[in-house]
Amino acid sequence: MAMTKTKVRIIRYTLYGLLILGLTALLGYVLVLRPLQIRQQKQNFTKAESRLDELAKQIEATIGKPDATKKDKSCGRANLLSEKGPLGCDVSIYLLYENKTADISSALMQKVALFSDSNLRIGSGSAHGKSFVNKSQQRGEQTFFQNFGATSQLPCSFSYSYPLMDRKIFIPKAEENLQIGLSCGGPAMAEYYPVNK
Repeated sequence: MAMTKTKVRIIRYTLYGLLILGLTALLGYVLVLRPLQIRQQKQNFTKAESRLDELAKQIEATIGKPDATKKDKSCGRANLLSEKGPLGCDVSIYLLYENKTADISSALMQKVALFSDSNLRIGSGSAHGKSFVNKSQQRGEQTFFQNFGATSQLPCSFSYSYPLMDRKIFIPKAEENLQIGLSCGGPAMAEYYPVNK
């Protein structure tokens, strides 16, 4: 049975209509929806940064002024070597308290830990229990982590390191010191900050 010209036209116009509808939806996503999503996500990182600033001030009011403070805003790829993979961004504040023994560092960590409902968790093989061990008894940097919830839909956490041996952020003057890190981060749709390479 041969198709009539009318049926061929109906099929052709239906296909054209579907093609136009698909292109309109694609353009709407690219020109309207995606830029709105990117703007909203950037606002989430900005809100997280403000929340970290407030939290750093509260920590300072609770345990004292740090000897040094550093802020970091960066993005990176999952595979740093090939610079491929999903993009993620992070906003952080690091506080360095110098000349702090293991006991003093543990006491400071326990005070800051009260800012969160979650438990401390061991972050390095050198750490044990819920407090730092004197560096004469334990070699290496001891690290603990603690979540403090999501800020603007971004997961956030504390990190506590004693004695600081990783010198990427600070070069401490004293051998015994405590670094407290506050960080929020997650997947990103755009490079909001410089990309780590």
